[in-house]
Amino acid sequence: MIERNWFERRWRDPQVDAWRYRVRGQIEHPFTIRKAKFTGYVSDEVFYDWSQHHWVRNRIAVGANHAFNKHFTLDLYIMRENDGRTRPGDITILGSQMRFRM
Repeated sequence: MIERNWFERRWRDPQVDAWRYRVRGQIEHPFTIRKAKFTGYVSDEVFYDWSQHHWVRNRIAVGANHAFNKHFTLDLYIMRENDGRTRPGDITILGSQMRFRM
């Protein structure tokens, strides 16, 4: 189990500036496909916005990552974002993230 807590200061114009708190929990499990090692995960992240005094967004993701070498990792996932306060609102995302380490 991995937990991440994050505070953000948002400078917005013409809207009111705001603080936002994000907390994410993630469960990971390693697996292998034909000698290739992957790490699968499920995560849930919720957002609290102090300017609205509400939990305003929830992101649930399922994905896997693979380290090709010590410098490059690829992450593929599907994410559902529920947000009734912004446009387009609720969305489903198919995403990727490439990480390069020096």
